Formats: sequence, C-alpha cells, structure tokens
Amino acid sequence: MAKKTETENIEKNTEKKRAPENVKKSSKTAVKKEKKVKFLPAKKLPGFYRKKFTEKDFEKKVLKKIYIEADKKLVGSQFKKEKDKKGREFLAFDRSAKIPKNEFIRCKKIAVDLKNQKAGIKLVPLLAVVCLFAAIGISVTLFKNIVVKKGLTATMQEIFGAKTDIQKVDLQIFGASLEISGLAQASSESPMKNIFEIDKIDVAFNLTDLLRGKFHAKNIEVSGVAIDTERKTSGELARKPKPKKQKEVVADTKKDSDSIMNAAADQLKKMFESYNPETMLSNIQNELKSPAVANFAK
Repeated sequence: MAKKTETENIEKNTEKKRAPENVKKSSKTAVKKEKKVKFLPAKKLPGFYRKKFTEKDFEKKVLKKIYIEADKKLVGSQFKKEKDKKGREFLAFDRSAKIPKNEFIRCKKIAVDLKNQKAGIKLVPLLAVVCLFAAIGISVTLFKNIVVKKGLTATMQEIFGAKTDIQKVDLQIFGASLEISGLAQASSESPMKNIFEIDKIDVAFNLTDLLRGKFHAKNIEVSGVAIDTERKTSGELARKPKPKKQKEVVADTKKDSDSIMNAAADQLKKMFESYNPETMLSNIQNELKSPAVANFAK
C-alpha cells in the first residue's frame, strides 16, 4: 500500500509540472493566431464607400437593398454621422481606417451587389431610345411615298432625257407592296408627245429578300398602257447653264481635237503622194546609173 501511495504522489507532481507548460503552449498558439490576422486599408474599397448620404438616402438607397441582416448591420455600423462646414449632418465611411481582411472582402462583395442592382433598366435612356425610334417611324410613314416618287422621276428623267409625270406612289413596307398610278414618260425628240402612259403598276415584293439587298418580285400587274400619246404641256427638261470653266475646257478640247485631225490628214496626204506612180517612176529614173537603161524604162 505504501508503494502505491508513493507512485500516486509522484504522478500527481508530474501532472502539476506539465500543466503550466501546456498553458504556456496554448497561450503561444493564441498569440500566433492573432498575429496571422491581416488588416487592409479602407482606401482600397470600391467607390461606394466614398459616397456621403443623408439618413433618408442611406435608408432608401443602401439598407433597403441589402437583404442579409448581418451585412446590413455591418454596413450600418461602418457609416457614421459627420458634419460639413455648414453644419449639415451626413453619413460617411471612415476611409482612413484599416479593417480586417475578411471584413474587407465582405465589404467589397456588398458594394458589387449594390452596383449590380443599380445596373437595371434606366428610364431616361430608355425613353430617349423609344422617342428616337418613334420619330424614325413617323418620318418614314409620312415621307416614304414622297421620297420614292422623287427617286423614280429623277432616274427616269436621267434615262429618257425628258419629263416624267407620276400622279401617285403608295409604298407599303410591312405589306411589301408598291403601287404607281398615272405614269407618263415624255419624249426627248418630240416634247409634246409621250413615249408611253401607264394607268397603274402594282408590285408585290419579298420584304426579307429586300432587307438582304435582293429584290424579289412576287407579282407585277400593269394596266392601262398607251403608246405615243399627246401631251398638254411640254416634256422638255430645263437645261442647266454650263459654268464658265467647263465651257473653257470644252473649247480647249475642241481646239486640240481639230489640230490632231489636221495633223492626221496631212500625214495621210504625204503617204498617198509617196505612192503616186509618176513620182515613183521619177525616183527610179534618178536612181538608175546608165542613161540607156533610163531611156529603156521610159
């Protein structure tokens, strides 16, 4: 029994000696863990933390858009009351402070989430785009027939060199149809006559092919065709006066062409003179050495 008690006392003493060593080790590990926590400057946080808010704006624009309670409490604790030079109160974030790395990452994520919520549909740009498309649509519907009519008359007058009369043009873009009424093309040789008259032209085309740059007519109807008809008014086009510079250029080109033609004519005359038989015989006689041969050639 005495031996057992002695061994128990020895074990208790050894445990007491080990206990403070374990306490020292645990305290050292705790210090090491505390040293591992990194602090980052608040200046590196996104632009959201640079803003200043009134209490109403902070409640409406920030806290109401944060749906996690822990994040809401964190942001609410970070923004503190300050006063400007005029004594007005506002909420601002202390950017001179340093915050732990985990909290820094969390704050950055909250700022990104708030920014993404703002990136929804903005009314002012949307209204501007809608108004622009509406203006384009109205202008197209109002002026499309006038533009097509002027384009047709200009191209036909350029081709035929005389007036082109069109009473009516009706272009239906979504209906994919074109109607031309009262087409009369004057003659350039006899201005008081029309080359042809057409009462009505109906063209049905493929809109999808037209948008691709191809014209595909599904159906073309032409009615009321008349040829060589009389006109009430002259179909002669008003000639535009040529500018002075253009006249001078035309005169110079005429002079040059005349001089070239005269030079060519003189050259041709000389060529034909050289082939004249009389001149050829005289040249041969002069080249012969013996006068007897020359008399024989005569």
